[in-house]
Amino acid sequence: MTKIFSLTNRLVIWFSLAFAVSSTVLFGTFYYLTVQTLLDQTDREILDHARALAYSENTLRASFESIPGMIIAITDASGQIRVSSSLSSEDLNTLSDVVKTQKSIKDPFFSSKKLSNSNFRLGVIPLTGENTQSLIIVGHPTDVIDHAMSRLLATLFVVTGLVWIPAAAGGWIAAKSALKPVKSLSEKMKKIDSGNLKDRLEIKETGDEIEELSHSFNYLLSRLEESFDRERQFIADIAHELKTPLTIIRSSMEVVLGKNRSNNDYRKTMEETVKVVDRLSGVVNDVLELARSKTEQDSNLFKTADLTSVVRDISELTEKLAVSKRISVSQKITSGVTIPGERQKLFRALFNLADNAVKYTPASGKIGIRLEKEKDHALFEISNTGKGIQPAELPNIFNRFYQGTGDRDTQGSGLGLAICKSIIEAHKGKISVFSQPGKTTVFKIHLPLTKHS
Repeated sequence: MTKIFSLTNRLVIWFSLAFAVSSTVLFGTFYYLTVQTLLDQTDREILDHARALAYSENTLRASFESIPGMIIAITDASGQIRVSSSLSSEDLNTLSDVVKTQKSIKDPFFSSKKLSNSNFRLGVIPLTGENTQSLIIVGHPTDVIDHAMSRLLATLFVVTGLVWIPAAAGGWIAAKSALKPVKSLSEKMKKIDSGNLKDRLEIKETGDEIEELSHSFNYLLSRLEESFDRERQFIADIAHELKTPLTIIRSSMEVVLGKNRSNNDYRKTMEETVKVVDRLSGVVNDVLELARSKTEQDSNLFKTADLTSVVRDISELTEKLAVSKRISVSQKITSGVTIPGERQKLFRALFNLADNAVKYTPASGKIGIRLEKEKDHALFEISNTGKGIQPAELPNIFNRFYQGTGDRDTQGSGLGLAICKSIIEAHKGKISVFSQPGKTTVFKIHLPLTKHS
């Protein structure tokens, strides 16, 4: 069912209001100009008649007798009406009031008054003689003008109504036509769900907003499809990571339960099971950490974290881990580097890189740790010698559960770098990697400094 305040109806309402306002202004202006034109014409006739009266006594006498409906009056120097056509005392008082409002009359002036239950246009024209001044007052009935203007006003109202109806209908048709592509687009959008995200809207090269909206929606579908694919892959990867340890545990239990075993066999099986459970717990904890880093991105960013202290702690741990492989660890750490963030999460992200550096650096290799300021950012860099990362693998190393060809012999969930990237991005930072296979690998992290760092 069409809503009362649908976009189509709102457009029609706005169009109708705009048409009504513009019509009112246009017809109102026309009405006003017509009235002024008729009054100006009447004023000229009054002025011409008054001048004729001023020059001829015969004309004055004839005027009293031959012009029906006209009002003629003459005042003396004191402003008292001396001669007039047949007027009631009330009308004479009205004329006197008109004269009194003009204390010093030098030029003709005109006004509209009601006399003898009729509307009149009055013209007051000064007559100057030897040391005297009198006034001629000529009144012209405006009943004909008033009647004509009333009819004109009624006609304008009727015309406005008659024109408004087809105009509103035309506006509705135009709105429906203009919004037809939007409705068609909406119907196509409703048919798209999680099962057919590969479908795309057919885009017509019209160069208008509809084409732009279609492109935007298709772009949104692409991002949703990628997101759904990642989530499906993520679930599949989790299932795979959990299935392997559970399969091992089940197999071990079946072997033990198949027949009576010695205590040593039971103990050995339990120890192997504990190791598998530890690995299983590690995967679950990593998944939870990754989920938290996605959903709690802004919870602690207003705290100040001492990045210098974090990096120094990581450097000390790296040196301890590197002892068994005789790896040399060099460090260059700038003091007083602080950033907005959470120390614990930052420690986990940076230590993950350091731990990987120790794992993948061969015996007697080298690891370098560096922290410094670059304008308004902190730069953390960790490098290590070794096999490096193949160019084809670089775009994927931050993906969840991804393990490169060099990771097959190491224990891990494949979530470490994904968690690291998520934490860094939660702190408004960026992480990048550069690797020369067989030589060195360098991870760089840029994080925004606090204002006073």
